[in-house]
Amino acid sequence: MITVSVMEKTIIGPTITRRKGTDSEKVVQLLKNFGVNFQLTGGSGTPYTAQENITSIRSGGTRVLKGTINGSRLPWQFRLDMRMDKDIYFSNETGKSNMYLNIYLQVLNLLDTKNVLGVYPATGVPDDDGYLAAAEWQREINEQLDLFHIQNVLCDGTG
Repeated sequence: MITVSVMEKTIIGPTITRRKGTDSEKVVQLLKNFGVNFQLTGGSGTPYTAQENITSIRSGGTRVLKGTINGSRLPWQFRLDMRMDKDIYFSNETGKSNMYLNIYLQVLNLLDTKNVLGVYPATGVPDDDGYLAAAEWQREINEQLDLFHIQNVLCDGTG
């Protein structure tokens, strides 16, 4: 896993000039004490053990390995996080700053990347275990559908 972080708070940007009366003038730097932080996290896919056959959760079955233990890998993962912050200093009657407030906005996964955290060992994809399409389990699936239909007829009277 690689993490890259960049932090900088010495930005001189746009200013606003405020006038009080005819003699007093105050320059306000809008980006003074402002910071932006980007954190890029990436890593190669973690290993998993691929499976040759489809197994049923209901009736089990023996797993037949496809290759070696931890011989397959998940895809690479990337994530970009961002944090923007601004320090606001408060002064007392003497004009000396003794307190400050840090306001920040944090956005996790700024690019909204869809990282795969786990896959089904038989298919190698995160959203399909292969059970419904496997020919060897069609009889079991049909029995479950028949039981569901019978329960609906007995309980609800619907067919």
